[in-house]
Amino acid sequence: MTRSPVGANSDGVPLDTLDADSIAGDPEIRQHLVKAATEAGRNSLRLAQDPAPELYRKEDLTPLTRADLEADAIIGRYLRELSLGIPVISEEQPAPAQESVRQATCYFLIDPLDGTRGFLEGTGEFTVNIALIADSAPVLGIVYVPAEDTAYVGGPRLGSHRIRLSGQDTLRVSEAPSIPLEELPFPPDSSFSPSLAPSTNPPLLRVVASRHNLDNETLAWLELKRSELQVEIELIQAGSGAKFCRIAEGTAHCYPRFAPCMAWDVGAGQAIVTGAGGSVLDAQTGASLSFDPSDLRARPFVAWSPHAIRRQR
Repeated sequence: MTRSPVGANSDGVPLDTLDADSIAGDPEIRQHLVKAATEAGRNSLRLAQDPAPELYRKEDLTPLTRADLEADAIIGRYLRELSLGIPVISEEQPAPAQESVRQATCYFLIDPLDGTRGFLEGTGEFTVNIALIADSAPVLGIVYVPAEDTAYVGGPRLGSHRIRLSGQDTLRVSEAPSIPLEELPFPPDSSFSPSLAPSTNPPLLRVVASRHNLDNETLAWLELKRSELQVEIELIQAGSGAKFCRIAEGTAHCYPRFAPCMAWDVGAGQAIVTGAGGSVLDAQTGASLSFDPSDLRARPFVAWSPHAIRRQR
């Protein structure tokens, strides 16, 4: 069967007439976005070999490199090729460009190089994040990890997959972690207080947290969970959107984030976690984390593996 070109679905209908779920569900669009993330990430990985990378400071004093800007340009080119007519919010856009789409109900949310400090330190802990947001929720996410040449793709109606590009093997990422627990729906006042499955030994809760933003509030939350749940906590510190991928694939059980971050740090990862059967919940309300284009700051959250919590009865 002859496939339609990018920019039309299998029936030849222009994609700008389709809704967000149809766009997220189109395999050609997903493949095109994976290519965008891959080219941007591989270019950043190449530039990471520069012993003295060009370094600038944004207005908020966060670091900005040539790799950030080139990755943004690469992704922008791929999005223009799709001709979807969907606005884009990118971390590297100037504020006026962001303002122009802040009333949109459907938009792409991009972090061309998430983990600039990891990039500068040469740790390889950086990712490319591309999300499609519709009605305040992510419907599609792509996180590409250049150091592993691996892309994670998912959404709440799509499932989630890990694509090892060097070997072309695609895996479901909702594999069970080491503790056989189930997901708990939190009431708003629960403060994330699940009970764990009975065990003669304390279960192990693997927690992935920010390498550069491990604040006192997160440490206090970890101590509270250790005491409440009677668990041993293994803390894994890492940078960038790859933390969400560890939750989705089951190599970590939860990811608490109370330190400030932005929507583009979270959107793609949330889509992948929810696609794998997990949850990314507002740390104050217990509801699914939502996005408001008029305020690009992300609320404090906790991401949970699909097997991290036992249902209370």
